[in-house]
Amino acid sequence: MRSVNQQIADMLLSDASDAPQRFGAEQSPLYDGLKWAIVANLAFDQGIAETVKALRDLETSIGDLPGTGVPKDLRQAAREDLVCFPR
Repeated sequence: MRSVNQQIADMLLSDASDAPQRFGAEQSPLYDGLKWAIVANLAFDQGIAETVKALRDLETSIGDLPGTGVPKDLRQAAREDLVCFPR
């Protein structure tokens, strides 16, 4: 989001004559960033923040399990699944 904001600010500081290139080029980081922002905003509108909070709470609870036996196995399995959600 910062990158998109910076690109727009940079464009507005100039005469914006590069706007067609920024928006219409075959590879447009600004356009890609805006598409990402729309998808991210939609995800937050649909409740992703609550889902992430629930996952964090679950991660904490699993981390509090004992470090032996079946609870240890569960911690290991969950760690592998939760690694894609870095803090």
